[in-house]
Amino acid sequence: MDDLQFYINEIQHRPDGIKNVQETTIRNSFATGMAYFYDRCSKASGSTQFTKVAIIIYDSDGHVIDNKEIKTSYVAPTEGE
Repeated sequence: MDDLQFYINEIQHRPDGIKNVQETTIRNSFATGMAYFYDRCSKASGSTQFTKVAIIIYDSDGHVIDNKEIKTSYVAPTEGE
């Protein structure tokens, strides 16, 4: 893993059906890549803007290290709100 870079992608699913694809984040070490990946997972779980968030981390050789589909804290409005 010496010369590898690590890429983190995030897809945010909005309640209106549109998906936001965040710009790819690059880290130069496994440790910092995983730290950023889990930080984004943690923040996604507390989000009330998106219904779910998909996050993936992979290396510059194309190997997927981890991927998560995060259920967020989003609550659909009830009728009349």
